[in-house]
Amino acid sequence: MPVLEVNNLETIFATGAGVVQAVSDVSFTLDKEESLGLAGESGCGKSTTAMSIMKLIRPPGRIADGKVLFEGEDLVPKTEAEMRHIRGKKISMVFQGVSNALNPVFKLGDQLAEAVLNHERISKDEALKRAQDILDLVGIDRSRINNYPHEFSGGMKQRIMIATALICNPNVVIADEPTTALDVISQGQVLKLIDDLQSKLGLSLLLITHDLSVIGEVCDKLAIMYAGKIAEYGEVATVLESPLHPYSEALVHAFPPLKGAKRRLESIPGSPPILINPPSGCRFHPRCPHAMDVCRTEDPRLTEVKGRKVSCHLYPAK
Repeated sequence: MPVLEVNNLETIFATGAGVVQAVSDVSFTLDKEESLGLAGESGCGKSTTAMSIMKLIRPPGRIADGKVLFEGEDLVPKTEAEMRHIRGKKISMVFQGVSNALNPVFKLGDQLAEAVLNHERISKDEALKRAQDILDLVGIDRSRINNYPHEFSGGMKQRIMIATALICNPNVVIADEPTTALDVISQGQVLKLIDDLQSKLGLSLLLITHDLSVIGEVCDKLAIMYAGKIAEYGEVATVLESPLHPYSEALVHAFPPLKGAKRRLESIPGSPPILINPPSGCRFHPRCPHAMDVCRTEDPRLTEVKGRKVSCHLYPAK
């Protein structure tokens, strides 16, 4: 049984201009000790999917349909009080924007200890000892437990956020753009840390990024999103080396190749649709070089094709 299973998830936001269909009919699974990358252009629904899993969508947004099964139990109908026992303890999230995530007036040790004390009945001294141990794990000297956030670099703050996510020994970690705003060297260090920790601790990882090279380095599977929907989903090597969906193919060709000969990068013509009023049929058809009449009228289903799932009329459901 998958540790996390998302079935037909739909998340919407009511605005004065209309209803934003941010996530539409999204389904995927995450097995124990597996890593899944969620990729796509900015605004395609990656972070909203993650926030929906954590039940952190606030009005005017809401989960309109679907299930989020964690160890077989649906999280969608759970109350906020019930979710507080799950967030951080069983499912943790490394959020974007590390500079805003740490409280500038509290010492690092106090902030890490608080994460433990919220979930476990242990003493403050025991929680601080746990904080020192987790700092060792992420490569920060435990003596810095009494430092304040402004005394750390951006890369070290990212390590601290990973430590915060891991301190209660969760089964699933969701990392949302964990290398954003870091220099190239720090990005590499953080990615290696995530990869090492996943193997060492047996974590299941959902990694959200727009950078396919990051997913190619860290993940086992890849789900490519476009305009709130899954376009293609399968093993990382399979999707990156032979993408089938026209959007997947265009996205791969917009990035430098991970191996092999260099080639000219190609931009994707047009822009993603506004999700208050998305195109009828396939949401990618206005930008697709292979668009057919059926693409303009019928929404394609996610179909098993050549060892992966693809949502495209080029590969009709059998």
